[in-house]
Amino acid sequence: MTSTLKRDFFNDLAESWDEEEREQTLLDTPFQLIPVQRGMTVLDVGSGTGALIPLILPRIGPQGVLYELDFAEKMIARAKEKFPPELYPQIHFVVEDLLNFLPLFPFDLVLCYSTFPHFEENNWL
Repeated sequence: MTSTLKRDFFNDLAESWDEEEREQTLLDTPFQLIPVQRGMTVLDVGSGTGALIPLILPRIGPQGVLYELDFAEKMIARAKEKFPPELYPQIHFVVEDLLNFLPLFPFDLVLCYSTFPHFEENNWL
């Protein structure tokens, strides 16, 4: 599936994405193993509508910074509705394909939750 088709696919699902039932323990469990700490700068790749935000923010605290990266602009728009930037200034929403994302600084932690099946193999060669 081409990037444009994938982006359209996820854009079409953005409004109903949060209605999908996800077992909370599937989201909680990785955070018992990952050393997310206060003050970290975290990149959430393929962040969608922000499912991990409630798990990340309490761990990084107000001193931390969270970048929500997704190539589907409607997914990011939905995440911004749920977590308005004026109420959550430590969250930065970025609409960009991971392969084109060129940050100017390092991240303490990069999370890729449920994203690898959507990466095309030939993009990583």
